[in-house]
Amino acid sequence: MYIHLPGTDMNKLLMLMMSIIFTSSLYAHGNHDRKETFYSQMGISIEIKQAREFSRNLIIQFIQEGRLDKNWNDARLIEAKTQMLNGMKEWKVSYYNPQEKEDNKKTIYVFLDEYGNSVGVNFTGE
Repeated sequence: MYIHLPGTDMNKLLMLMMSIIFTSSLYAHGNHDRKETFYSQMGISIEIKQAREFSRNLIIQFIQEGRLDKNWNDARLIEAKTQMLNGMKEWKVSYYNPQEKEDNKKTIYVFLDEYGNSVGVNFTGE
């Protein structure tokens, strides 16, 4: 884009400023390693339906990666609720797998931030 302003110094300055703004916007997003949800990118809090869907997808991903046994495909949703942690709203979604051999690992807890990004997964619920 070229805007003609009187004096060549003004044109050079304008082009330099536009280049800086454009280039800096390419790097102006969050952590490059973390996949963020659409809701996070838009700043929209998720509802219970999305919390259930995102947590289930995370369990499926863990099964595919070999981090959970395939019998977790049949786990049933126990509860999806919000809680406050350090002043931030998060989702705590729990699933029960009666096929799990270890009693202390029959329930898995998936934690999501208010935008649906994974915060953690464990068997303790804490």
